[in-house]
Amino acid sequence: MICKMQWITLFWEVDLPVSQYQPLKALGDDRSECYRPVVIQTGHSLGMILVVLRQTGTTAVLRDALKMSVKTSSSCPAIPLRARPVGTMMRKNERGYIETFFKKKHLRLRELKRETILQDNMYLHRDVPLLPIPVEFHIRKVIHVTGKSGMEGILDVSGFRVGENAEGENSRRFLWWGLAVDDDDRLSAQRHFLQALLPDVTPEEVENHPEFLSQFTTSTAFSPKSRYGNFKFTFSLKELFQKYSEQFCEGESPVLRVYKTVVYKKEIVHVVVIHSPDVPDFDECPILQDNEGDPCALRNGSLLWRPKAISDPCCQNLVREGDGRSVRVEPCLMSYFMWEHGALAFHIPPGETLRFERDELLNSLSACDTPESPFLGTERIHYKEAERIIAEMNPNP
Repeated sequence: MICKMQWITLFWEVDLPVSQYQPLKALGDDRSECYRPVVIQTGHSLGMILVVLRQTGTTAVLRDALKMSVKTSSSCPAIPLRARPVGTMMRKNERGYIETFFKKKHLRLRELKRETILQDNMYLHRDVPLLPIPVEFHIRKVIHVTGKSGMEGILDVSGFRVGENAEGENSRRFLWWGLAVDDDDRLSAQRHFLQALLPDVTPEEVENHPEFLSQFTTSTAFSPKSRYGNFKFTFSLKELFQKYSEQFCEGESPVLRVYKTVVYKKEIVHVVVIHSPDVPDFDECPILQDNEGDPCALRNGSLLWRPKAISDPCCQNLVREGDGRSVRVEPCLMSYFMWEHGALAFHIPPGETLRFERDELLNSLSACDTPESPFLGTERIHYKEAERIIAEMNPNP
């Protein structure tokens, strides 16, 4: 008798490659949940993983071809699994969230929608707002956000270092920076967007077109709030590259590579790794280039970010006027979507610090509010309290 279930989702406690696995689907009606350990026989090794099993009162219909033998602790027989591409992994990260990531690739929405392992993600398969071309942002500034103790530690050592007690491999190897987009960046991106969308439009028409992009850039990637803490360090990307080059690259330009794509329930992260030319650890990752349509690109030393999913939530549609020379915004029912953002992972050798003068750090420091949920940091305070703390430390308010 076939084991009865509605669907199965795989969670693993360690970095277990899933080139052999995918979540299984079956049909059923019951909503009850139970947890059941399984052992996967791959022919060379055994791996213990946790399976969330939703049992049903109907016979399961398993749709994929049998690739390996899976035995559960009950009397269920083998369950078919389908092979996954090498470099794909699903795991629970150090914050307890399930993430699926694809090494050495920056996958766009259309590519992620074809990934079998992501077929159950309803947000991913919704058509995102805005016309079907990405918006291109020229990144000038980056941000690093932390809590009060993290901020104090950065000031104490006059720079940024990887925490000795940080959890997870990513935290132990990299210094993470987010991409900053302000009103000027948004207006510049709107001009590029209109020029790409409306080939007959004149430069004057583009310049004088009413602003509309802010009505669509509603995702967390564009929020002034942060999920990581109340203290934000903002530097120009050029300055950060210069500091990194001087301290870790012996004056040479750092190397930028495509590191991975990470997918959460509603979030897609394209990670670029930055490292010294002398570090061979990332040689298998492609060099970041200016390939058309790539979500992140490097052009003449400038970083470009081209997200397509920028809205969450959204209650507008963008409509092209009949004359092909302008667009307008029309209201629609509010809906929620996947959203994209970019992250820069600077490789820092163990025990080293990316150093700044104290005045440089204080001048780059500002307070930021936090959202009600989700909050991914370890500590947060009221926004006004963060402002007060910074004002008392900064000699140049």
